[in-house]
Amino acid sequence: MQVVIRADASLQIGTGHVMRCLTLADGLKKQGAKVHFICRAHPGNLIEMIESKGYAVVILDASQATRPGHFKPEANLFHADWLGGSQKQDALECQPFLQGIRPDWLIVDHYAIDQVWQVALTGLYTKLMVIDDLADRQHQCDLLLDQTYGRQGKDYRNLVPEYCQMRLGSQYALLRPEFIKWREYSLNRRRQPQLKNVLITMGGVDSGNVTGQVLHELAECKLPKSLEITVVMGETAPHISAVKAQAAAMPYNTQVKVDINNIAEIMANADLAIGAAGATTWERCCLGVPTIQKVVALNQQFSSETLDRSGIVRAWDKNLRLQDLIDTLDFYGLSRRSSDVCDGKGASKVVGEMMNKVNFRKMNDSDLDTVREWREREEVKKFMYTRHAITKDEHQCWWESIRDRCDILQMIVELDSIPIGVVSFSQIDLINSNAVWAFYLGPNSPRGIGSLIEFYAIKYAFEVLNLHKLKCEVLGINQSVIKLHKKFGFIEEGIFREEHLYDNVFIDVYRLGLLQNDWLSISETLENRMLKIWKF
Repeated sequence: MQVVIRADASLQIGTGHVMRCLTLADGLKKQGAKVHFICRAHPGNLIEMIESKGYAVVILDASQATRPGHFKPEANLFHADWLGGSQKQDALECQPFLQGIRPDWLIVDHYAIDQVWQVALTGLYTKLMVIDDLADRQHQCDLLLDQTYGRQGKDYRNLVPEYCQMRLGSQYALLRPEFIKWREYSLNRRRQPQLKNVLITMGGVDSGNVTGQVLHELAECKLPKSLEITVVMGETAPHISAVKAQAAAMPYNTQVKVDINNIAEIMANADLAIGAAGATTWERCCLGVPTIQKVVALNQQFSSETLDRSGIVRAWDKNLRLQDLIDTLDFYGLSRRSSDVCDGKGASKVVGEMMNKVNFRKMNDSDLDTVREWREREEVKKFMYTRHAITKDEHQCWWESIRDRCDILQMIVELDSIPIGVVSFSQIDLINSNAVWAFYLGPNSPRGIGSLIEFYAIKYAFEVLNLHKLKCEVLGINQSVIKLHKKFGFIEEGIFREEHLYDNVFIDVYRLGLLQNDWLSISETLENRMLKIWKF
């Protein structure tokens, strides 16, 4: 698999976009993908670091992009000037490389890029993934990732195509494996809260020197004299020297660490973090670090306010004294609530979906005739509650009645981008977190593929829909499917005796259920088995 990532770092942009893309790249590389980057050489870029990790980088010239008269920012993009040129010009510069390798996936993580750039390069990649946090512009993509806590599908409803798969929420945060490694240790040591170590992380660049402001406030606080303060900064931060001088004059033992490679360990040993409301938010949450969070860019406002309202972090605005915030912190409560929103496995979830040859997408109008044709096949119809011949008008009425319902999700299953079946989730109950599911396959599906589809459907239910329980009903004459469900952990919860009239005979209906925790205990073993059988 060939993957190309378009992302930038700079003194203006910061380092977060490139860093999370590197996490994704490492995960894809581990699964056998060949990953390339396209970056513009802005001041404060991370091109050398990307190359040092073994990735080839196509470098776009910053000086050419910003020459006089070259750039007219798109009026509708708040961050348009982050690109250093127009989207059309940027796409034109990317085109030769993409044309040469035609990647399976093109990944874009850039606030200054929208559908203008994406459409300009259509045909030069198989699938497009967008990483976003803002929900403020149009995208033409197959997969959208927004790791913002509290983000909902309605935020992107009119911004992405109907076929786009959305992975939303902090459970998809792209964190390096080291955070999972340190998670248990970090959570265990917080059962008895203390305040001996404070960590300050204001982003890799911190062009406004917010770090200096935080140190000034801490110096005015009355805290234990034995307190130790650790400041972490990126090597491109312009105020490193000033911060080091300020640290030396602090009334508490304060050290400044630059360009470190053990941030998870340092976070795990911190009793309190004072940090920017950027990408490191999810790292701190994964480790359950009690956090006072400061918004240092407008695009962080939504996330910070949502987290503060939910009692996951404490937001620090200009009307609050740092001393008062620290004095009123519920250290254990913050740790427990923050650790619940991110388990550190987001990168592996996203990589797994990108590497899968099996894909689910929402059914749309163009699928209607194909789905009716599949549904009318005798080997499908004979196991349905409804077995009469379905007319085209009746099928159209059915589709119009469910298309926009929030409690029904009709999905098309694709294998190597070819539609092969249908998976439906119905009676979706968000309050009780459960749903009913069913599936059937088309005539072009490979023999034995049902097991693989069932695996990924269950995975979708528990990891994407985040259900607590998945249920199904199967006619008693369909023993092979009952056996299949049980193979994947479903428990027979009851038999509705002689519930359904079938060819003038009343037959039983089996009710089966699967709980999320039961699934998680067997999913890894099942996935290894599926991958071995299908050699994906």
